[in-house]
Amino acid sequence: NVTYSVADIPDGIIPKNERIYIVIDRLIKKDEDNFWIRLADSLRIALEKWNGKVSICVWDSYSHFSLHATCPICDFQIDNLSISNFSFNSPHGACIHCHGLGSSITFLETDIIKPELTLAEGCLLPWQAHPYYSLLLESMCKEEKIPMNTSWSLLKSKDKQKILYGVPWYFELSYLGKNNQGKVHNSKYEWLIPNLERRHTEADSANDAYFKRIANFATEQMCRSCGGYRLQKPFLNVRISNKNIGELTSLSVEAALIFFAQLSLSKSEEHIAKPILRNIIERLEFLAGVWLEYITLARRAGTLSWGESQRIRLATQIGTRLEGIIYILDEPSIWLHPRDNNMLIANLKRLANIGNTVVVVEHDEDIMRESDYIIDIGPGAWVHGGEVLFSGKYEDLLKSNTQTADYLSH
Repeated sequence: NVTYSVADIPDGIIPKNERIYIVIDRLIKKDEDNFWIRLADSLRIALEKWNGKVSICVWDSYSHFSLHATCPICDFQIDNLSISNFSFNSPHGACIHCHGLGSSITFLETDIIKPELTLAEGCLLPWQAHPYYSLLLESMCKEEKIPMNTSWSLLKSKDKQKILYGVPWYFELSYLGKNNQGKVHNSKYEWLIPNLERRHTEADSANDAYFKRIANFATEQMCRSCGGYRLQKPFLNVRISNKNIGELTSLSVEAALIFFAQLSLSKSEEHIAKPILRNIIERLEFLAGVWLEYITLARRAGTLSWGESQRIRLATQIGTRLEGIIYILDEPSIWLHPRDNNMLIANLKRLANIGNTVVVVEHDEDIMRESDYIIDIGPGAWVHGGEVLFSGKYEDLLKSNTQTADYLSH
C-alpha cells in the first residue's frame, strides 16, 4: 500500500496490484463541534472523488466503507439486493445459462464420438456428411497438424481438446461457389461441443432439420454455472453462516429448523432478522407439524406423492393464519397413511381454533368422532342420496336409525 497527500498525487500509471490511499484530511478531536462538521465535509469530498468509497485510519488501523454493495478485495459491485434476486422465476435472479431451470442441454463426448473411426471417416457423428463443418474441420486439422486418418481413440488428448473445444483463430476455407468459381473464406473454427449447444439453443425446433438431427445426441445435465441452484452466481455468493440460499433449500425441513435455531447473530443482525426468522421457523414448523420433516425445501412439485401434496396444502393454509374463512375439504384423509389421521385432525382443529369454519366431506371414523357437528346425507350415493338423514353430535348419531349409525355402532 502507498499513501499520498491529495496535493501530490503522482503522475503516470498506478501499478496494477498497488492499493493507493489519497489523504483528504487529518483530524484531531479537540473542538467537539467543529470536529464533526469537518469530518462530515471530508467524508463527502472523499466519497465524491473516489466513486463512493472511503477509508478511515485511526492509529494505523484502516476501516473501509462504501456507498455501494462492493467487494473490498476485488471491487465487484452489485445493485441493491431485492427479493427477486433470490427467485429463479424472476429474470433478475434466474441463472442466465439455464434460465432458472437448474439443468441445461449439453453434448457428451461419449454420445457424439465413435472412437473406432477416424476424423476422415466421420467419427464426429453430428457433423457426418455436413459439407461446411467437414471443410472447416479439415482446414483446422491441417493448420494444427492433427492427423485425419488416425482413429479417435489414438489421438492425443490435446488434439481431442482442440477438436471438441476449439482454437481461437481463423482459417482459410477454399470452396467452389456459383458457376464452379473458386472462393476463399476466412472462418473461425467454432469447436464441436459449444457449436452444438449454440445451435440447439438458437434453432427453431419445429422447422430446423439440423436441430432434429443433433437433438438425438443431446443430454440434460445439471447446469455448470449455478450448480443446479438455478440462481445467478452473485446472489449465490450471499451467505448466512456460510450457506447460500441454494444450500439452505437443499436441507430437509428438520435440518433447516436446527440450522435457524442455532444461528448465531450479533445484536444488530438479530434486531434486523428477528421478524424474518420467526416467520421462517413458523413455516418450517407447520411443515414438520404435518409430518413432512424429511422433505427438502428444493423438492420439485412433480416428484411429490398425492399425500405429500395434500399435507403441503394443509400446512400452507395453516400458515396463512387467516380468520373468518370457510374451508371445504373433500376427503382430506384420502391417500394419507392411517397413522397420519391424528396429525390431520389436530391441524383441522387448529384451523377452527383460530376463527375459521371447517366443513369436511369424509367417511373416516376418526374424523367423524372428533367433529363438533355431523350431517349424514343419504340414503345412498349419487342420485340415490340427497336427503339429510341426521344432523347433530357424534354421540347422537350412534343412536339414530341410519346405515351410518348401524356401521359405527357395529
